[in-house]
Amino acid sequence: MYRAIEVSCPTTKRKSTLIAHVLKLYRKTAEIIANFQWFLFFKTGSFNRKANIKHLNCPLSERFKSTIQYHVVVPTLESFIANVQERFKEIVFASTLPEKTKRVLLYLNSRKEWLIPKSEKALWIDKDKNKHEYEIFKEERLLAKKIFKHILKSWKKPSFKGISMLLDSKCALLERPKKAKGFDFWIRLSTHEKRKPIYLPVKLHEYFEERGGKLTNMVQIAEDGKLRLVKEIERKEITFSGEVALDFGMECFLVSDRGDLFGRKFYSKIREYAEKIDRIQREMQRRGKKPTESRRYLRLQHRLSEYVKNEVRRVINRVIELYRPQRLVLEDLRGFFSKGYKEGAYKVWAWRGKEEVRGSKRGIWHRGGVCCSCL
Repeated sequence: MYRAIEVSCPTTKRKSTLIAHVLKLYRKTAEIIANFQWFLFFKTGSFNRKANIKHLNCPLSERFKSTIQYHVVVPTLESFIANVQERFKEIVFASTLPEKTKRVLLYLNSRKEWLIPKSEKALWIDKDKNKHEYEIFKEERLLAKKIFKHILKSWKKPSFKGISMLLDSKCALLERPKKAKGFDFWIRLSTHEKRKPIYLPVKLHEYFEERGGKLTNMVQIAEDGKLRLVKEIERKEITFSGEVALDFGMECFLVSDRGDLFGRKFYSKIREYAEKIDRIQREMQRRGKKPTESRRYLRLQHRLSEYVKNEVRRVINRVIELYRPQRLVLEDLRGFFSKGYKEGAYKVWAWRGKEEVRGSKRGIWHRGGVCCSCL
């Protein structure tokens, strides 16, 4: 596991301006390389970290280009394709297709054979570990291709317009000072000008040393000028035991059977969004227009959706981090909706939060209406 930790890096105005300019060129280069990688994907069916990109006309040197392709562009695109695979599986499982067709589609999805055929037969191993071979028909390949393209059209491809600079030793060399002892490290940062690097001083702090792990040769520079060094940290094995019961609270989001409250400001934030959205709806209806014609209405809708999603996941993660339970027992949603909330907050929560809670319940053992005294 890798973790980027911020360190102190005092710089002059000239160096800060130069770093900002290199970052701008870095992002342009990443966009150019990403377009080329998509070309390779549609032609060969996969991305290539070590592809020859010398022919690409980029504003930065070959060292930057190879670093961006290997550490930034291809890993980001591969992560995006992994999400596409998960969405593909959801679509197939929710369909009413025959069992054989589902298995063939899932096989093609696991092999990433949406566009370029490589296998003649699909191998499937069932729960009893029995092997089955199915012939892949042309119609099944076409269906897999259509599902894949449908997902790509409905999702935005990864953008590299706002990324930070992630550099290895080819572009940002981390060195110990030989004479001066005022700083712990110096970074020799290459720029867009040949043979004109700049040197950045680095001062470590106590948290960096206490965090443990092995220091790598990777350096991250953000748009605000903050510099982070990357450490390789061993993942500790966590033991889970027992169970925790969670109820939906009246004033806070969740209440555990041990008396802890989670998401104290959740409902107040929901009501705040509800009032703003209802106000815009009334105003647009008074004008004889649809609410969706208002940019502010759409922006608030998006913010509300993101807030509910992030808060639900944050709270569930916090519960797991705090108690380390082997099993979570969650209250039935029907009991939650029967508690008589105000109409505005109820509408918004039912609208945006219900599906997110259902999604978070995947992998959580569920029993309807459990309370503290039941355990």
